[in-house]
Parts: sequence; structure tokens; C-alpha cells
Amino acid sequence: MIKKIALVIIGLCTILSAQWLETTIYVPDSLFGVLYPRVFTYNANNNTIYVGGEAGDCVIAIDGQTNQKIARIPAGSNIYVLCWNSTNNKVYCANYESDDVSVIDGATNQVITRIQVGDEPCAFVWNSIQNRTYVANKGSSTISVIRDVTGIEEYFLPDVKPFTSEIYPNPAKSFFVIRSSFPVKEIEIFDVSGKLIKEINFSTKEPKISLNGIKSGVYLLKIKTENKELTKKLIIK
Repeated sequence: MIKKIALVIIGLCTILSAQWLETTIYVPDSLFGVLYPRVFTYNANNNTIYVGGEAGDCVIAIDGQTNQKIARIPAGSNIYVLCWNSTNNKVYCANYESDDVSVIDGATNQVITRIQVGDEPCAFVWNSIQNRTYVANKGSSTISVIRDVTGIEEYFLPDVKPFTSEIYPNPAKSFFVIRSSFPVKEIEIFDVSGKLIKEINFSTKEPKISLNGIKSGVYLLKIKTENKELTKKLIIK
């Protein structure tokens, strides 16, 4: 009798804790849909799930109670990430290939505006205290800050860290060194007529460059990093 009771209890616990597949929602269909779905966000105000994908150029809104698709929302190309702003009930959609962010009204499921940001936006974080959405732009190595107060204002931060460089000694004799805030990938030395005299490729923050074979005079030094460049004057004695 004790063994039977134990089995009943174990069986009941298994039922109560079980997980199962309730349904499958096909986001592409004969009329519209997202292809290759990969990102979600949840709107707790109206129990709506938003899904975006690599293709389809749209966001699909799904009713959280019925699991039915309730809206197709046009967006940019290659949707990479979604983020819900609970303060203003808005959904932010990062369009990786369009280099912009679609702002969706969570109440009407309509696009309010599209904001141009940096290249290849790929991540969001929402600051609920200042009501700002931060956008990481992979292609341009920048952060865009979207501020929502009475409307949409977009603040673009062209550099999280400024690109600076220092040449020493300058004037130089047999060599010079560059101290840079970013790793230098390439250096080009031009004379005053614009003729390329020397080209060097490397990756270091303080490259030491030989001036062997270069005559004394005034030159222009083009310093290149991964996606930035700066021109400096170089005097050789």
C-alpha cells in the first residue's frame, strides 16, 4: 500500500511540473511574414510578442493570449534586435542593413518614425531613468543615443574615444615615432606636391618608422586606423 501511494505522488509531481509544446506559429505565410526569425521583445502593456528576422523587412506582432498574428509592421532590412520601452510603450527595431532604427507605437503597432544611426546597428539597451535607448553600431564603431521626451530626438556620438596622434621627434632625422589613441594600420608619407614617398603597413599604438632614403624637407603624414584617418605635418632635417 505504501509503495502504491509513493507511485501516485511521484506521478502527480511529474504531471504538475511537465513542459510541452503547445503550438507552432508559422511567421511566413502566403500573404506576409518574417523569414529566418531570430529576435524577440515582449510588450507587457498589451501582452504582445514582437518578432523580427533576417529577411522579410517587417516585424510581426503576436497576441500573447491567442498566439495569433495580429499585425505586420514594415521595418528596414535585416532586423537584428528589438527592444521595448515600457515608459512610452514603444518598440525599437534595429535594421542592420538599412543603418537605421524603426520606432513602433506599442498601442497601435504602427511605425512612428525611422531614425538614421551608425553603420550596422546590432544591439540595444534602454535607460529607464533618462528614457534613452543606446544603439551599438558595429560597422562604424559608434554608439547612437535615442532620446524620447516629447518626440524623437537622435544624438549621434561619432567617437566614444577621440582619435588623437602625436609625432616625435618632429623635426625628425633618422626616424620618428607615432603615439596614437587607436592601433595604427597604415602610414603614408607624401611630399608637398602630393607624391607618395613611402607606405608602411602594421598594427601598433607606437610604431617606429625609419626615414632612411628620404630627403630633408616638409612632408604630409597620413595616419590610418581601422576606420579613421588623420593627416599631420612632418619635418625632416
